[in-house]
Amino acid sequence: MNEHRLPKICLYGELSEAKRPRGAPLRQNKDQLKSTLKSTNIDPAHWEDISANRPFWRHIIKM
Repeated sequence: MNEHRLPKICLYGELSEAKRPRGAPLRQNKDQLKSTLKSTNIDPAHWEDISANRPFWRHIIKM
Protein backbone atom coordinates (compact mmCIF):
# COMPACT_ATOMS: atom_id res chain seq x y z
CA MET A 1 0.00 0.00 0.00
CA ASN A 2 1.27 3.49 -0.81
CA GLU A 3 2.76 5.33 2.19
CA HIS A 4 0.50 8.36 1.70
CA ARG A 5 -2.87 6.57 1.55
CA LEU A 6 -5.30 7.43 4.32
CA PRO A 7 -5.87 3.83 5.53
CA LYS A 8 -2.12 3.30 6.02
CA ILE A 9 -1.73 6.67 7.75
CA CYS A 10 -4.60 5.80 10.10
CA LEU A 11 -3.37 2.26 10.77
CA TYR A 12 0.24 3.12 11.56
CA GLY A 13 -0.39 6.54 13.13
CA GLU A 14 -0.44 7.35 16.82
CA LEU A 15 -3.71 7.26 18.75
CA SER A 16 -4.36 10.82 19.84
CA GLU A 17 -6.96 10.16 22.55
CA ALA A 18 -6.05 6.75 23.89
CA LYS A 19 -6.76 5.95 27.52
CA ARG A 20 -3.69 4.40 29.05
CA PRO A 21 -2.22 3.78 32.47
CA ARG A 22 0.04 6.51 33.79
CA GLY A 23 3.57 6.13 32.49
CA ALA A 24 2.72 3.60 29.79
CA PRO A 25 3.70 4.42 26.20
CA LEU A 26 1.01 5.51 23.76
CA ARG A 27 -0.42 2.66 21.75
CA GLN A 28 -0.46 2.84 18.00
CA ASN A 29 -3.45 1.79 15.94
CA LYS A 30 -1.48 -1.23 14.72
CA ASP A 31 -0.95 -2.36 18.33
CA GLN A 32 -4.69 -2.21 18.96
CA LEU A 33 -5.28 -4.10 15.72
CA LYS A 34 -2.84 -6.83 16.79
CA SER A 35 -4.60 -7.32 20.12
CA THR A 36 -7.98 -7.47 18.35
CA LEU A 37 -6.67 -10.01 15.83
CA LYS A 38 -5.25 -12.16 18.62
CA SER A 39 -8.62 -12.15 20.40
CA THR A 40 -10.30 -13.38 17.19
CA ASN A 41 -7.63 -16.09 16.58
CA ILE A 42 -6.23 -14.45 13.42
CA ASP A 43 -2.44 -14.57 13.05
CA PRO A 44 -1.21 -10.94 13.33
CA ALA A 45 1.89 -11.75 11.26
CA HIS A 46 -0.18 -12.66 8.18
CA TRP A 47 -3.31 -10.52 8.46
CA GLU A 48 -2.37 -8.27 5.50
CA ASP A 49 -1.96 -11.28 3.21
CA ILE A 50 -5.21 -12.81 4.45
CA SER A 51 -7.14 -9.56 4.04
CA ALA A 52 -5.96 -9.22 0.42
CA ASN A 53 -8.23 -12.17 -0.41
CA ARG A 54 -11.58 -10.46 0.29
CA PRO A 55 -13.91 -13.50 0.20
CA PHE A 56 -11.63 -15.48 2.53
CA TRP A 57 -11.22 -12.45 4.85
CA ARG A 58 -15.00 -12.03 5.11
CA HIS A 59 -15.34 -15.74 5.88
CA ILE A 60 -12.78 -15.51 8.70
CA ILE A 61 -14.34 -12.35 10.16
CA LYS A 62 -17.82 -13.90 10.26
CA MET A 63 -16.57 -16.93 12.25
